[in-house]
Amino acid sequence: MDEPTIAQIFRNDERLRKKFTEFFRRGAKGWLLTDGERWVTYGWVTRLDQFRPDQIGFNLAKPADWIFYCGTHPDYRGRGAFQTLLRRMAREQIEDSSRELFVDNVPANIASRRAVEKVGFIPNGMLRSIFFRIPGRPLVFTFWNRSQPHPK
Repeated sequence: MDEPTIAQIFRNDERLRKKFTEFFRRGAKGWLLTDGERWVTYGWVTRLDQFRPDQIGFNLAKPADWIFYCGTHPDYRGRGAFQTLLRRMAREQIEDSSRELFVDNVPANIASRRAVEKVGFIPNGMLRSIFFRIPGRPLVFTFWNRSQPHPK
């Protein structure tokens, strides 16, 4: 995704338009699957040592790639669109980078977890993030328990 694409496809969703423009300007790479002028599914990937998603703390900012902020339009859920996009994102990111590639999702989002696993990602524990609201400088610390299983 680039800024003109973000402006066009998300013209009716100010929240996503602003957030995606910020991601793009900070160096993240956006991926998008559309049905004409309508978005179907999207996802972002970043180098953690250059730009961290909100849920990833400074303590995890290392030379790795992270897929984040993915979503599928409600009208297209359950049709394999996210899985298709994620597979392409992962394949191209792995071809372009020697860094490890990770993706996270909300534990309660079973559909997302299934798609991520079908693409070939292997569950690797649970992340817990703690947010500190300090004026002018929000801090996030993330703890990664690699031995904690995903909830069923």
